[in-house]
Amino acid sequence: MQAAQFAAAAGELDRLLHDRLVFTGVDGLLYWKEDDLDIQRGGEQRLTQVSGAAKSFGGRLARRRPRTQDPRPG
Repeated sequence: MQAAQFAAAAGELDRLLHDRLVFTGVDGLLYWKEDDLDIQRGGEQRLTQVSGAAKSFGGRLARRRPRTQDPRPG
């Protein structure tokens, strides 16, 4: 998983991440798997380090608008 994150390998992350993934971004907004994959594909985020027991991630994230509706089926 970390290797795919560091490489920004969207195809591999698509395979590894659960289709119903939802997470809270550093901005406090909710994001879905497709949001993460879009960011990886677009080169808007680059993971540069992983540190600490809680696995806090360092890197840069371009500001983008989150989806207003859950894109997941069902």
